[in-house]
Parts: sequence; structure tokens; C-alpha cells
Amino acid sequence: MTRARGVVALACMARPRRSGGERALVAEAFAAMPDTLSRRGKALALARRVAGELITDRSDPVFRALIRAREAVGGDPAFRLATDPEISLYGLLEELRLERFTARGCAWVDREAWQRETEEIEAELVDRLAARFRRK
Repeated sequence: MTRARGVVALACMARPRRSGGERALVAEAFAAMPDTLSRRGKALALARRVAGELITDRSDPVFRALIRAREAVGGDPAFRLATDPEISLYGLLEELRLERFTARGCAWVDREAWQRETEEIEAELVDRLAARFRRK
């Protein structure tokens, strides 16, 4: 393989760029936060809010109707980050749930263990999202 082909191959393996929509929503959320917060503090605060939105149980039909109304109004960038299918942060939550499920041998757990696992996943989501939002 020539050097040029090797460089192209490595470039193709790089992480895909984040969507412009995500970058804009992060900037909008940061702009609404106090200037006294550092970029790291803003990223952590936003990550906590987005992780909370991602973890929220959306199975209730009334809740889903409220979500659709909230999406139509727009407004909260944390909510839009959590629910925008193009950004697909929910996919990150699903990935973390699947990792936990396979790590325990695909066994089901009781309600208390599920709640503990959800709290651990939320903490990991906050860490990952804060790092991601800081890079914006």
C-alpha cells in the first residue's frame, strides 16, 4: 500500500464529524448559562440535563404527547439535544444498556437492580456527554 493510500485509509477511519445542529444547540445552551461558569462547568451542567432527558421513561402515551408538544414549541436546547434523531444521543444510551445487558450474560434483573444500573448508566452518560460537549 502506498503512503497516500495509507493516509486516505486512516482518514476514513476517523470519527465522523458531529452534526452542525448539535454544535449549534450546545452553543445555544452554553450562551444561556452564566458567564461565571467555565466551559467545563457548562459542559457538565448541560450533560446532566441531557442525560436526565435521555433516561426519562417515555413509554406513557400522555408523556409522549407532551414530548411532541414540547418538540413543536422548541425552546430548551438540552431537550432538543436529547430527542433530535439526527444527533442520536439516545443511541448512546442504548449502547450503554446493551453493554450492561451482555456483561451480565443477557440475564434479566429485578426492579432494584435495574434502578441501580440506570443510575450508573446515567453517571456514565454525564461523563461522556460532558467530554463531548466540551469539545464543541
